[in-house]
Amino acid sequence: MPRSQPPDFVDSHAAGLWNAGPADWRGLVTAVLDAEIDGVPVSLLGMTETTQLTPWVPPGWGLFHDGPARDTGRDECTIAWDESVWESAGPGWAEPLTGKMFRLEDGRVRPRVHAVGKPLRHRVTGHGIVRVELHAPSGTDGGTGLRRNERAAVTRDILAGRRQLKKALRKQYPGFQILESADENVDLRRQWVRQLLDRAGGIGIWVKRRLPGRGTHGPRLIDGSRHSRRLRLVLARVLARVRPFDHRPLVAGYRFLGKKRRR
Repeated sequence: MPRSQPPDFVDSHAAGLWNAGPADWRGLVTAVLDAEIDGVPVSLLGMTETTQLTPWVPPGWGLFHDGPARDTGRDECTIAWDESVWESAGPGWAEPLTGKMFRLEDGRVRPRVHAVGKPLRHRVTGHGIVRVELHAPSGTDGGTGLRRNERAAVTRDILAGRRQLKKALRKQYPGFQILESADENVDLRRQWVRQLLDRAGGIGIWVKRRLPGRGTHGPRLIDGSRHSRRLRLVLARVLARVRPFDHRPLVAGYRFLGKKRRR
């Protein structure tokens, strides 16, 4: 049953797969954009693991993908938006969150972790947001705390980088709200994880406990969002898995708090 106040907009986060092909990405994007909350369709989409290609989006959608920037970390994430709902409020960017790097399973060194962002303005309300997307290292969840390994050291560094980035964004975009989604690669159902991520600033999407029982990666809830206090979470839910991707997409509806802004 619809709530008394539907969301002003619906955001989505889709964790990718490094070796997925163009047809795979098109299937994932199509499935996510078919989602809605209280009749409001998805109009924002953040994607991770986009180093191999620029994901497909339908006509009428804008897209920021910092490529070709292979092996720099700048193209790890992509942000897309429905241009009938959002207008650009400035150029997109990719900002390193740490100077540290770590090795992947095959021995290659993963480039520095970047936050990818895009400032946008909501056409109906006039409110501005900075949409941010990032992909944290895997192999860091020790069950009761972060492991003592190279990747966990990077994760700790990233948390400090995220906090500093938010401070910088508040100065650069006064009055804008920050909405950050991530493949966190740690289980958000665990209290110590939520407390750890609170260091990154903002309000975690789990705060209202409205996520369903299903996880985003098997039973684990390792994908999530954080938002500024002038955004109100209406509802969040996890979608069905789209093969060959191993994560389930996440969608969330938000309302802006405060009066409409003059254009």
